[in-house]
Amino acid sequence: MTAYLQNGDFEETLNLLTCMNQEGTMANKFTFAVLLNACAGIAALKHGDILHARVEKLGFKNCVIVGNALIDMYSKSGSIDSSYNVFFDMMH
Repeated sequence: MTAYLQNGDFEETLNLLTCMNQEGTMANKFTFAVLLNACAGIAALKHGDILHARVEKLGFKNCVIVGNALIDMYSKSGSIDSSYNVFFDMMH
């Protein structure tokens, strides 16, 4: 997944989540950070919002690596208010 991301293949990075879900493989905080970075790479706010909801549901909300990826994704997608909200939540 990281190899796709590093090579700029953001859509394929996101497609791997579908494969993981079909195989029953659970995503961890590092997986979500990579996926959120892929969303940032293509300014995929809708996908990022969905991933954000999953992050919160799975309890990764307070993880710094995920929080930083969320801030980056929202900033690059033009949603500065959401980026600020994630940052504010991380501080509290």
